Amino acid sequence: MDFMGFGSYETAWSWLQKLRRAMVRPQRDKLSGEVEVDETYIGGVEIGKGKQGRGAETKTLVVVATECVGKQIGRVRFE
Repeated sequence: MDFMGFGSYETAWSWLQKLRRAMVRPQRDKLSGEVEVDETYIGGVEIGKGKQGRGAETKTLVVVATECVGKQIGRVRFE
């Protein structure tokens, strides 16, 4: 069984907890300093169901921006 592209339920659950912790941090003002931004599309594998990847209609674009604090991640924003 596939859980949103993760190999197991435990991995999906672990990522959910990490994302929740990152999203509830105080000081929700704009990110500052060095910021890294990345994107991904989330949705399952759709074998044989039309266009795949970026153009697939059932996939959702997720953009993540994080503050870089040395070699650590600071505050995070998702869209």
